[in-house]
Amino acid sequence: MNKGIIANKNEFDHWFKLNTRWVDMDSMGHINHASYLNYMETARVDYFFHLGLPNIHLNRKNSVILASVKISYHKQSNHPSRFDIGHRVSRVGHKSFDLLTGIFLNDKINPICIATFKMVSFNYELNQSIKIPEQINNISR
Repeated sequence: MNKGIIANKNEFDHWFKLNTRWVDMDSMGHINHASYLNYMETARVDYFFHLGLPNIHLNRKNSVILASVKISYHKQSNHPSRFDIGHRVSRVGHKSFDLLTGIFLNDKINPICIATFKMVSFNYELNQSIKIPEQINNISR
């Protein structure tokens, strides 16, 4: 498994619980690597709502868009499992910010995987990046 970014549970500000599904398994019987990205996206939407950023829908003028993701896988997991998914803003720029995300088995302190998502504030009508929302700018670094 990849050594990559390593974080522990106390580094995250917001938590989301999620159960695996049968369809998330691969032919080897463990959770497919792509399923983790779906889990993190679901938890990220919850985090944005928690921060007061409900403008994450395509029908909104101003929102955010995913520019890049870097993920490091540290362990395997199987179905059924219950995950704790943690988020925190790890970098704030003028038009973009980074989210550090970790997936942990319910009772474990070491992560299954850790990812950094570069999010860009975006105006969909103008099709261009914009200044980050105040809710992100106000988060202590």
